[in-house]
Amino acid sequence: MLVAALSVGCGGGKGKSSSGGGGSTSSTASATTTTNVVGPNLNGDWAGYYKSVNGNYQNLTATISHTGSRVVITTSVPEGSIIHELIGQIDASGNMLLYDQFDNEDWTTLYGPASTNSINLADFVFINQSLSDTNILILKR
Repeated sequence: MLVAALSVGCGGGKGKSSSGGGGSTSSTASATTTTNVVGPNLNGDWAGYYKSVNGNYQNLTATISHTGSRVVITTSVPEGSIIHELIGQIDASGNMLLYDQFDNEDWTTLYGPASTNSINLADFVFINQSLSDTNILILKR
């Protein structure tokens, strides 16, 4: 599952990502715009919590913008903090790889793919170059 999440990629490695799948198509005949999404449709409002490896727990809300394979999660955590904004990609199965725009940490759907009503993201935490645990971000609607 991790391999699937990491294979989604974010265009060449760690770092802030402003690129990502288009996926919008317009119909000139009807003058309407239809947005295509890859995988489950995650657009909209969510609620959940963040739990860090050191035991910090924070309830939060989030808004997700999902166009093509590009996903942007903006949480109610103050700007300039970790998990305020995560940007990345999703595949057709719901596996995600996102990057925190504050500290460039990568977040994946390690514990299972996203669905239309549930997202469970994990951020690996290493201590002395050994995997210690994961921070988690759980979102539901």
